[in-house]
Amino acid sequence: MLRPVDIITIYYLLSLNFITLLFRPFLPHWYLYFFAHFMFTIFIFLLGIIRKRYPNKVVEFVSYFYPWFSTPQLYEETRTYLHVIFPGFFDHLVQKWEFSLFGVLPNIYLEKFACPWLTEILSFGYISYYLFFLIPPFVFYFCKRDGLEELIFSMALVYYISFLGFILFPVASPRFALAGQFKAPLQGYLIPKIQAQLMETFALRGGAMPSSHVAMAVASTLVTKRYFRRIYPIMLILAILIMLGAIYGRYHYVTDVVIGAILGIIAAKIAHLIYKK
Repeated sequence: MLRPVDIITIYYLLSLNFITLLFRPFLPHWYLYFFAHFMFTIFIFLLGIIRKRYPNKVVEFVSYFYPWFSTPQLYEETRTYLHVIFPGFFDHLVQKWEFSLFGVLPNIYLEKFACPWLTEILSFGYISYYLFFLIPPFVFYFCKRDGLEELIFSMALVYYISFLGFILFPVASPRFALAGQFKAPLQGYLIPKIQAQLMETFALRGGAMPSSHVAMAVASTLVTKRYFRRIYPIMLILAILIMLGAIYGRYHYVTDVVIGAILGIIAAKIAHLIYKK
């Protein structure tokens, strides 16, 4: 009755409710969040029953895509949980680690290479994350239905782990924590302005570790490789540009990007092991 993506979604909702109950004194209107997660869980069970007894195209579509549609809301909800456990940020620990490893802070070091055309290219790379989120699920739905569940599962898994990572280890990102050490803002032509507006509207201060952008792009790229080999090189190039743009654009530390990439690889591997059967 329940599919793998249903199971990991339920586990994520149970994790949130555990945190909700444990830290309810620090969470205003905690009972509303607890009830919402509970009802979402009931919805998943009911959907499984309906899918088995009354199969049709609408139920099939909802079954495939409800994790995809719910991701933005779960991401926004993370804002409420961000400092329920830890009141501050852990940027100082990440900076200390990277300085001991590289001898410099890479985000600041890369500033010496800043120029408008490079900023434009890497801003395009980073903003292409939205293409990864919007396009592949529907391409799979209409062209490679047998790989859709694997793709959605891998995407859901990286998001759930990333969101829990934000709550358990909040990192503000270099653009906030190192703002006073950058000599000048990054100047481009058109795309950096669009990207800055998107980040201002949607970015979560504290949601840097791991990089969910990188994790999702890597997972999506690896799943796509198994079903659409011809477009795999394009997605690989874009995934690399997302990684570089995340660091150059001061949105993530190198550590965030590396952990995000590892998470994406693991999620794609787990998805493949589950669905190849």
